Amino acid sequence: MKGVIRVNDHELEARLLNMDGWIAVAFLYPDSQPCLAFAPEYAALADALDHRAVFLSVDAQENPSVTEERRVRAVPTTLLFRDGDERGRWEGPYSRDALLERVAGVMDGKGKK
Repeated sequence: MKGVIRVNDHELEARLLNMDGWIAVAFLYPDSQPCLAFAPEYAALADALDHRAVFLSVDAQENPSVTEERRVRAVPTTLLFRDGDERGRWEGPYSRDALLERVAGVMDGKGKK
């Protein structure tokens, strides 16, 4: 079980440039109530899909450049990448089941962004 890896802006961009496969990224504010409620849901998603993707989190307050570059306008926001290309985007504190359905659907080619 890999879990969620916390990264900064430089680490995120390096991973997106150098990794093949699926990468999920949650942009969070550490003191935001919706983000605090969402964090365990995202961790559960990582546990459920750790064999299919790498799960990262970015502190949007500490890393404003990548947050702006990725056009994150709300937190939490989850982005899904395949081979460095954005394939999915979900804004809001989804439940683990709702997020699992959406993320797995995109991974399987059945879901929508």
